[in-house]
Amino acid sequence: MLLIVGLATRQYWQDAQQERRQQVAHLLSRCVNAGLLSLFNLQANNWQRRPAFYRAESARLLRDTTALPSKALRGRHFPEWREAVRLCERLTLNSNTQHTTIFAPLGDFAAADLRAAHLLGSPQALSNAKHITERLYTAAEAADNYLLHLRADIRDKIATSSLSPGTQQLVESTINTEALDNYRSGNFSTTQVRAQIRRVQAYLQLLTDNPRGYTIRNGGLYFHDSQLQLRVDRLNKAIIQGQGPFMANWTQIVQYQQMAVNF
Repeated sequence: MLLIVGLATRQYWQDAQQERRQQVAHLLSRCVNAGLLSLFNLQANNWQRRPAFYRAESARLLRDTTALPSKALRGRHFPEWREAVRLCERLTLNSNTQHTTIFAPLGDFAAADLRAAHLLGSPQALSNAKHITERLYTAAEAADNYLLHLRADIRDKIATSSLSPGTQQLVESTINTEALDNYRSGNFSTTQVRAQIRRVQAYLQLLTDNPRGYTIRNGGLYFHDSQLQLRVDRLNKAIIQGQGPFMANWTQIVQYQQMAVNF
């Protein structure tokens, strides 16, 4: 009789432990998925109209993931649950950091008319314009490696957590099957993005290096040097033609694996 009671107690404890592990894994998979869905909101944004949208989206994601634990918990708090909540907070911070790295420079770039004549009359404004374009290189690199960096961060945070080995294993597999496996890298082209950045930089540098070749009249450029005007016109045309493909790249950083889903 005692043996039967002992076996039943052990089975009950094992079932309860597995239930807790599943709760932890489900919470963290929802947390990761929330970050990915936030990226899709950012991809869909019109950056000319809302250049600072990443700030509002960052705050929204933080509110949503902060509310997740109270919605997902069944029963009382337990030690691994508290560690899972802490992990969710860290994962959300990482998502918002990644998103800011990618989209803050894009918003600044979209908001600023980097070919506007008023920049050329202000050394500080011109310096800021050059800084904006330089930051886009880092943004493009982060966009191109988004899922790679996300997976590495998740693995690192789980491995260094205080979750038990069994829970860590279940968390990783659940995050993969319920979240990460549903996404793949999109068609983001660092080649196209870098080419457009270089065009804008060349335009700014050309006018910076030739201050005597033009003057600013009625908000526009008047050229004294016909060869300089020709070179500027060619760059300007290339920039205009490249702007559409450039902005389109930022809408396809990550895509759904499941083609039936229409986001």
